[in-house]
Amino acid sequence: MSTKRAEVILGSDNHFHWEFVMRMTLARKGLLAHIQMVKPEAEMTEAWVINDMKALKLIAQGIAGEHHTKILSATTAIQA
Repeated sequence: MSTKRAEVILGSDNHFHWEFVMRMTLARKGLLAHIQMVKPEAEMTEAWVINDMKALKLIAQGIAGEHHTKILSATTAIQA
């Protein structure tokens, strides 16, 4: 099974378009909540953490390599 990457890669001149495409990608995969709210640690289930890592992966894949340093320390999707 192959996974599709976001079709638009974030560069230095397309933030608004990239943000829209990324939101739609996350929504389609049922992961949009991971960039909309901070979940208290006590409420984080194993499934939430796994899905949050999936959302973080999609965000990282959608960013040009030159911008990876900006999200390097992110441990959750909302931080990225």
